[in-house]
Formats: sequence, C-alpha cells, structure tokens
Amino acid sequence: MTVVPEEARQNLGRDIVYAVTARGDGLPADVRLALTALAGVARTLVVLLPATSGEAMRAQAKALGGIVVVADADTFSRRWYAKALAELVDRVGGRPVRVALTGDVVIGPVGRLADFIGRMDAGEIDAWDGVQNADHVRESFDSQGFPAVDRPFAWFDVSASIARSAAWYDFWDQGESLRDRDRAALLSALAAAGARTAYAFPASVIGSADPALFDAVPLLEAGWPFVDKAVFQSYPPFLDRKAILGRDIAEAMISRGYPAEALWAGLARTTSPKTLNTNASMLEVLHDEVDAYDEAAPLRTVAVAHMSDPEGADAVFGGIAHLPGTVDVVVTTSSGFAASRLERLMEDWANGRPGAVEVRVTPTSRGRDMADLFVGCRDLILPDRYDLLVKLHARRSDRKTVNRLRYFRRYQLENLVGTPAHARNVVAMFQREPGLGLVFPPTMHIGYAMMGRAWAGLRGYALRMLARDKIDVPLDEISPLAPFGGMWIARTAALRPLAEHGWSLADYGHRGAGRYGDLAKLQERVVVSFAASRGFHVRTVLTAEHAAISHTALDYKTDELFSTTRGYPVEQIQLMQRAGAAGHGGPVALMRMYVNLNHPHLSAVLRPLYRVAFAGLRFVSSIKRLLGRLVHVVRRHDEDR
Repeated sequence: MTVVPEEARQNLGRDIVYAVTARGDGLPADVRLALTALAGVARTLVVLLPATSGEAMRAQAKALGGIVVVADADTFSRRWYAKALAELVDRVGGRPVRVALTGDVVIGPVGRLADFIGRMDAGEIDAWDGVQNADHVRESFDSQGFPAVDRPFAWFDVSASIARSAAWYDFWDQGESLRDRDRAALLSALAAAGARTAYAFPASVIGSADPALFDAVPLLEAGWPFVDKAVFQSYPPFLDRKAILGRDIAEAMISRGYPAEALWAGLARTTSPKTLNTNASMLEVLHDEVDAYDEAAPLRTVAVAHMSDPEGADAVFGGIAHLPGTVDVVVTTSSGFAASRLERLMEDWANGRPGAVEVRVTPTSRGRDMADLFVGCRDLILPDRYDLLVKLHARRSDRKTVNRLRYFRRYQLENLVGTPAHARNVVAMFQREPGLGLVFPPTMHIGYAMMGRAWAGLRGYALRMLARDKIDVPLDEISPLAPFGGMWIARTAALRPLAEHGWSLADYGHRGAGRYGDLAKLQERVVVSFAASRGFHVRTVLTAEHAAISHTALDYKTDELFSTTRGYPVEQIQLMQRAGAAGHGGPVALMRMYVNLNHPHLSAVLRPLYRVAFAGLRFVSSIKRLLGRLVHVVRRHDEDR
C-alpha cells in the first residue's frame, strides 16, 4: 500500500531500492518524506532496513513502499544491496526496467525529483552516478567518534540490460565495502564492459574534488535534488577547516521548499546533539528590537521554579513575569518555613496577573530541582495540560563565590527571560518551529571549568540508560549538549520520554548511585537525547550582550590554548588528544604524553599499568582524606573539652 494518491503518481520507469541505516523506533522524518516522494515516481519501491529494525519501522516502511527487505546485519555494507536486488529480481524479474539505488545517506528530494530524472533519461545513458568524487578520500576521525563507514549510494542508476549483466552481478559478489572508491570502480567496470556511463554532476564541472561535501549549495543551484548528510554529521573541526557552513546549506534547502521540520527531526534522530548544534549553527542571538511573538497563537505555559535560596526569588519571579500570555506558576521548596514565606511573596507578585500560582513542599533530596521536576511535578509534564514548561531555580550554593553566583544567575535568567521582549522572542521560536524541543543557553565557560569534561564521568551511565530505553541517538564524546545550570524552556512533549520513567526520590539517593551515578546530573545531560529520540531538535540562545561577553572571552582563551601548536584546529586537537590527559602537568603525566605520541604501541602495553597505578593513587588519596577528617573531628572534640 502507498500513501501517494494514484493520480499524483508519475512513474519514471524504474525500480528504486532505498537503504535505511537509521535505527530506533520508527522511521526518521526525513526518511518518511523521501520514501513518500520515491513512491510517487517508482514502479516498485524496495525499502531496505537494518536487522534489528522494530515493528514500527517495518510497518511504516511497508505502508510507504510496498516491499520491505530486512538486512542480515545492523551495520550497512554492500551485502545489503545485494540482498535487496535479489529480492527485487524474485518479485519483478520478468518485467525488467531501470534500477536506481539510493538511501538515507542523503536528504531529499529538494525540489522536483522527476525533473532531474527526466533530464538524465534524455541522455540515453546505460549507467550513471549522481555526483562524482574525484579520488578524494574523506578523512576518518576514529578517536573522536567520527569513523569512515560504508554508506548507501546517493543515487546510482542503471538500465534494465545493465541490471542483468555479468559486470553488475560480479560487483555485488565481490567484497563487503561500499565507499566512494567502490562506486567509482563499479562505474568503471560497467564502462569497461561496454556500457555508456556518466556522472550527473562531474567534479570538474562543479570545481572541487568532492562536490557533495564541499559544494552542497552550488549542487542544489545546478539541479541536484539531494544534500549529503555529511555536511551536518561530520567532525565539526574538519568542517570548520573547510569552511562548510551547515546553516547556509539548511537555509538553501528550506528556501527551495524542503520542510524545515522534517530536516531537523531527521537529523536530531541520527546525529549527536552537540555535533548538530555546531554544524548547523543552532545558536540564536536574539535582539529586543525585533518582536517575533504571535499574539494569535499563544502556547499553554507553566513555569516551575525550585527555591532553596529565597534571596533569589525576586530575580526568578521577575523573569517569569516577562513571559507572554497566561502563565501558571508552581514553586517547589523542601522547607515548610520557606514555603510560608514564598506564599506571601507570590500573593503580592501574582496580584492582578493571569494564571494560577501554587507552592509545593517536596521532601529534601539530593536531586534538588531535577527531583522536584520529574517526581514532584511530573503531573505537569505527562498529561497534555501544557505546551511549554519553563524551568528556573534559585539554588543555594556555598561553594560559589559571589561573582560566580551573580554571573551564573545573570547568564541563565537573562538569556531565557531577561526582558519582556527577549522572553517573547524565545517563546516565538516554539511558535515558528513545531519540532523545537528545548531552548537553553550554551555551556557556561566564564567562572566555570566545564569545557572538555562536562560529562563529569557520567557518559557510561548515559549509554546504559539510552540502551535500556532502546534509544539510538548518538552520544557526543567529550561533552554533551545539555542545559548545564538546570534552566530551560521546553516543549512538554519533548520532556515526556524522560518523565515517563516514573522516577522516585530514592533514585536520586544512594540507592540509585550504582545504576545512575548522580541521577540529577545524568538527567541534565541526557534530556536532549531523550527529546531527540522523539524527533525534537534543540537550539541554544543568547542575548546580544551575553554573546559579546561570551565570544570575546572564548576567542582569547582559544587563542591561548592553541599558542603552542601549529596548523588548523582540527590538527591541533588531534595532536593534543593523541598525547592524552595532561593531568596536573607533573613529570609522570608528561612522560605518559611523550610515550603516547612517540611510542603508541608501548603506550598500549603500559595502559593497564597506568589504570592500576591510578586506582592505587585514588585509594591512597581517599585514605588520606578520611584520616584528615578523623584528625579534624578529634581536634574539635579536644577543643570542646
């Protein structure tokens, strides 16, 4: 069965095989859009799925395409297409037509696919590939989490006679890999067998060795109806070196009619969040002079404010007052005395304002504001009562200096709800983008040392949590894209995957430590991944003032960090990461870095010894701390006597 009305079909006289490499619950939005378009032009559409694809994905593929073939493995290889082609021959072998191989390696079609195919068919070519790669081998960044992998074709098209030729069958019987060089080898083999071959877009015409990666916008302008996902999913420092701007490419796609919602939903499902945020430049710097809020389309909004420091209540309430429309307010605190004081404050503050107000007293918990949200206020997320949830807090912190605490609150509150105009523009982002899940400020780096270690040792716990929930959204390697600081504005539907767990307060204590590490911090770091599993994307936001403060400081610090290495940042980063952790810069750490760089094989042998030595050092350090506490207690006891 197909979702395309029969009168809308324009059969282009070919069978199309579409390989889906994405995993998870259901087909990503961009894949559904592609299959819908292909079903409208194909005689037969074969949808090729990973081995562990779920029932939802298979059902959707069947509804959109008709023939579903499940591969023998989850990792894509040449064997996938071989199996699909064999199935295609069994089904329609007696009625041969042209065959096209494609897959979710590209996003599209952008514009009318039929126009592009018609132009190529007019050339009477036996076999053609979409975009030529002129022997450019794409770099692999294995250590950084971006290895080179086999990928489906963007579009490889052969005639019925070629699809029955010995050269064609020989290719599928030879080896497993399917890289750019293998595509070129296939076209060369077919040409050697006497076929008329061509590239729809030769590299020489576009002007670069790898146009699909380096020249996505010129290709769109020339009529190529697809965009290689690599422009959004490659290692960000590599794209930085090549000045490949995903934001420009996305705007070019959207301006040509590709739905923005499908673009971001599909990429959110299949791209690590920080990678997508960086490559697509998804930081919005908002200006108060522009008012984008639509009064005619208000969103049901609730603000949840955790108050363990009543001294910060005025700033939080002031920010909530800047939100447009009717806003219900729920304040949580673990102190009955503080609750009485907050109720009096809220009565004065809420006088004459629309919206309900409520104070909830929650048990004291190590989870603090996160436990209050996902346990004490779960009823605000799970039912369809609200569209948006604004999470703010005023937490007491004895470990922060006055300057750090002041800047922390400024940074969080001003970038979310700093002025009425700014708050209206942040909410307007949700009005414009139905797939926008969360908005929060970028990672703080002034007064805090989070860069390079923001997982805080919780990445392993995050991997296990996502695996238990069968979430296949890739995780960032170094630091996650997360609302560090615990303040955000979110669509409640984006929070539900995490809220549906049914957390208890005990999960935030010692009972949950073995399973979650520190659950409150873990939730803060995975909330974006859980939202992405439902197709929601995320944007970060700054005011113009905070963008100036942040960028100038970051510019200077980056300049200093790279002052002792040469080359582009991508090479500098690789050098430093090959050297390994510098620790505190002591002789042992420096010797280890020397061995890592100059004797990597010896380093691999010594690595288990390092782990044993560090475990022993941690044990000795913990004993010293324990003895220090005991000495302190004894001295205090003697002084009291």
